[in-house]
Formats: sequence, C-alpha cells, structure tokens
Amino acid sequence: DRRALAAITAPAAPAQLSLHDCRFVVVDVESTGLNMQKDLLLSIGAVAIEAEQIRLADQFEAVLAQAGADTRDTVLLHGLGSEAIATGDIPAEVLLRFYQWSGPAVFFAFHSVFDQNMVERAPRQHFGMVPARLWLDLAVCLPALFPKERDGLRGLDDWANFFGLHNHARHEAAADAFVTAELTLILLRAARRDGLQTVADLQKKIRLYQQLEQMKSQ
Repeated sequence: DRRALAAITAPAAPAQLSLHDCRFVVVDVESTGLNMQKDLLLSIGAVAIEAEQIRLADQFEAVLAQAGADTRDTVLLHGLGSEAIATGDIPAEVLLRFYQWSGPAVFFAFHSVFDQNMVERAPRQHFGMVPARLWLDLAVCLPALFPKERDGLRGLDDWANFFGLHNHARHEAAADAFVTAELTLILLRAARRDGLQTVADLQKKIRLYQQLEQMKSQ
C-alpha cells in the first residue's frame, strides 16, 4: 500500500509547532522483555491528543503475531500469552496501520527510549527504513515542569498516583497509553502556565533543567 508506506516516510513534525495546535501521539508498548536488541514487540497502544484534549475516538490498539515468541517470563506482567499472540495481526501490517494512523505527530512516551526503539526497529526490519519522528520522554519532561514536586516520583505509577490518576489495567499497552496521555495533558497545561508556546520551547525548558541538575551534581 503506497499510502501506508508514505505515512512511514513522512517528515517529522517541526519543533516550531504550537503546543496547542500540535497533534501528539502518546505511545506504550508491551514486549517479550526489556532487551531492545533482541526482544519482540507484542502490542502497541496509542492515544491522540489535539488542542490539548484526549481524543477518545482517536486511539490505536493492536496485538502482533510473533511466531516463536517466548512469553514465559512476561505473560504474568502483560497478560499476552501464546494464544493471544497466535491470533494477533501480521507485524508489518500493524506497523503500516500505526504510522498511517499517527501521521507526522510528535510522540510522547514514559521512558521513551524503549518505546521508540521497539516501534522503529520493526520498520527497519520489515521495510528497511526508520520513521523520522520527534519523541519526547515524559519521564524527563515532568520533573522539568514540576521541579518542586518531583522528589520521590520516578515511575509512571508514582506520577499517576501523585496527580490522582487511576490505571484500570496496568501493563496493558492501551491502558498505560491512556494514563500516560492524561499525564501529558497535565504537562501541556503546566507548559502553558510557564509561558511555553511551542514544542521547541518545551525542548529548551527540558535542556535547561537537565543542565541545572547536572551542575548541582558536580
């Protein structure tokens, strides 16, 4: 499908986009483990945010069929066993649908290095290309926007509990993506509070925060 392949090769959204007008896609994945080089992508859950609102009708969820995937060590965590994977969708088709659905959005994830690697490694394997997308790590953004509140807040559960958010199905990609989207809304409102206008402004705020933290630790 040429249109689907075109979606994968679409250019990244420019950092000069307004935070209010930008389409954000909040991503969470489940896998056979945490080894970004060897473990297999099992499911993708994603939620779109536009005009600082979660679009309930604009979500993506898919389980990938991964032949021979060993889930013995992870099935109790995410509930995706051999039967669920056997009835999943063809990975290449899932990835085409995912990038066609998401478009050239700015991506958010909590500890985004892992999610980004998993959803980019597969297109490299199947199509010989890596989608150009701008990724922001909520685990880095939140402390930068809430420096006084950050103490003791490390993981997704910590931040969700701090803001009174409830995750009804932890370690299911779609549910984790939704609570991460709720945290993203909180972040975007805090960015507006601080006078940040664009994605580039947010990136600059994060860089300055990281530099200050590095100076404190020296």
